[in-house]
Amino acid sequence: MPAGWVLSAFADEAGESAGEQLAALRKAGLDWIDLRNVDGYNVSDLPLADARRLRQRLDAAGVRVGMLGSPIGKCSLDCNLEEDLGKLRHLAAVGNIIGCGSVRIFSYYNSKAEPLQEEGWRAEAVQRLRALKKEASRLGMTLYLENEGGLFGDTVERVQSLLRELRDEDEGARIFGSIFDFDNYLQVGEDVWKAWQTLRDVTDAFHLKESRHTPTNGFEHVPLGQGEVNSLKILQDAKQRGFKGSLSLEPHLTRSPAVLKTGPHGRANVNLDSIGAAGTFQIAAEAAWEVLGSVSSFSSARVTNV
Repeated sequence: MPAGWVLSAFADEAGESAGEQLAALRKAGLDWIDLRNVDGYNVSDLPLADARRLRQRLDAAGVRVGMLGSPIGKCSLDCNLEEDLGKLRHLAAVGNIIGCGSVRIFSYYNSKAEPLQEEGWRAEAVQRLRALKKEASRLGMTLYLENEGGLFGDTVERVQSLLRELRDEDEGARIFGSIFDFDNYLQVGEDVWKAWQTLRDVTDAFHLKESRHTPTNGFEHVPLGQGEVNSLKILQDAKQRGFKGSLSLEPHLTRSPAVLKTGPHGRANVNLDSIGAAGTFQIAAEAAWEVLGSVSSFSSARVTNV
């Protein structure tokens, strides 16, 4: 793996409890986590007392938090913006305890009783995201917008339109950045390599998730490097261009409770049904390490405390 790159993971896909997640990270040789759901809570609702106990466990295990996996913006335009702002304020308090100021967010569905036309949808999404950005600036947080089907920011063109208005060019003062989710672009019909070529100068993080199209059942999730998103080619190009952002494994190989809460697109991998969430998480991690090892002959960033 290229020097300076760090592989994190949504370890709630391996198990619901902190203990299960830390055990899965250790077995996979990972010492970073993207914290999303743990011990019955989404991180945006995690009680502060629980966050303090979790920090002690993370420190003892030598695990750091790369990003807070919030559901902010994964609701319709008629949801209460103040609720999302409240989630962000709570995440800031959790982040101060956990040691993480980075938050994953989304760009809103258009499922009002009377849906808006395209430009109205865009304008209201931008207005909400601007309010979140302003609050993030006050709180000392950084927001990372993830592309996803059904939200305004699903296609390359729409994501570009958001980032032109919201993303900060100065890396040292960035409050609003972007995540490139390989598979989410594939499943909205984008050519993922072309999507990367268009967005590579405004990409600040990767979500490593992949699928392939089946003739009868749509898209089926597969380990990294085994699908249709050109993950190796894109990561090699990112290395050559000096990419320095984060990489987060989000495999979706099974319909674990954590995955079901995301409202996932695509199907679980039917060939892995019998292995269970913890087992498929390990398969996903091994595949990710293999792809990242192929990006560069330098692979010493992998920890080996299995």
